[in-house]
Amino acid sequence: MKNRICFFAHYDQDGIIDDYVVYYIKELKKVCNDIVFASVSNVSEKEQKKLDGIITTFINRENEGYDFGSWRDGMKHIGFENLSQYDEVVLANDSCYGPIYNIEDVFATMEIKKIGAWSITIGESISRYLQSYFLVLRKEVFEKEFFVDFFLKVENKGSKIDYIKDFELGFSKLLMANNIKIAAYCKVSFLDTFKQGTILKIKAWYLRKFIPKYIRWTKSFGDDHKNLTKRQRIMLTIRKLCNLNYSNPSLIMVSIMIRKYKLPIVKVMLFRDNPFYENIRRAEKMIKKYTKYDFSLIERHLHRVGK
Repeated sequence: MKNRICFFAHYDQDGIIDDYVVYYIKELKKVCNDIVFASVSNVSEKEQKKLDGIITTFINRENEGYDFGSWRDGMKHIGFENLSQYDEVVLANDSCYGPIYNIEDVFATMEIKKIGAWSITIGESISRYLQSYFLVLRKEVFEKEFFVDFFLKVENKGSKIDYIKDFELGFSKLLMANNIKIAAYCKVSFLDTFKQGTILKIKAWYLRKFIPKYIRWTKSFGDDHKNLTKRQRIMLTIRKLCNLNYSNPSLIMVSIMIRKYKLPIVKVMLFRDNPFYENIRRAEKMIKKYTKYDFSLIERHLHRVGK
C-alpha cells in the first residue's frame, strides 16, 4: 500500500461523531496510514474516543473556513514540509455516506493512472473541476510551492458560494494552470449525461413556460434556505432546475451512478435535502441490491437530524 495521509473535515450540529462517520474513517484507514480528523463542532473527549486507535490526530477548531479551512489547519498542524514523506494526500469530509463499495478497489483502479490528482466525480458547472468531497493528490501537487501558497491563502471569512468558487473551483483551475492532469474515478459516459440532461431540460422548459413569475420570485430568497416554507423550497428547486447545467452526477443521476459506475460514496445532501427531487427510494434500493453497505447507518443519521 502507498503511504498516504488523510485530512478529514467534520461538522455535526450536535457535536457527535456519528456512526456513519466512524465507519467511513475505519474504511479510510484501510488505504491511509495516517488520518488527521479536524472538527468544527467542539467534540467532547467522550465522543473522540470513538476514533481511538483509528486516527492519528484529532483537532477541535473554530467553525469557520469550511472544509478547506479544516484541511489547511490539519496540514499546518502536521507541517507542510512533512507531507513529503507521503506518496499521496487524501482530502475528505463527512458530507458523504459510505464507502458503499470497496475503497481499496477504488484506489487500486486509480493507482495505475498517470495523473496528479483525482476525485470521485468531476463537475462542469462553470468550468471542469474536481468535486472536493473526496480528493486525492500526488507528490507532483502537494510538494509544489503553488499548493502551499493556495492553502495558506484560505480565509475564514466569506459565504459558502464564495468558497465553492474561490477554493473548490479555484483549486482545480490552479492544478490545470500548472499542467497537472486530473481525472475522476466515475467517468460518466456522454450518453448517460445526455440522456439525463435531456430529461431535466424538458422539465426545465415546461417550468419556464408555465411558471416564470414564481421563478423570478425565488431570486429574492438569497443563500439562506433554512427558514423557507415548503412552498418556497419547491419554488427554489424549480428555479435550480431551470438554471441547472446538469453537471453534478452525484446529485441528479445517483441511481445510475451506483448501479453502473459503482459510485463508492453518496452525498448526505441527497438523502437529507434531495435538492433536485431524485428518486430516493430507488437509490436506496440500488444500495441494498448492489452493495453490502449497512443502510441503517444512513437511516439512523437522518432520524437523528430530523429528516
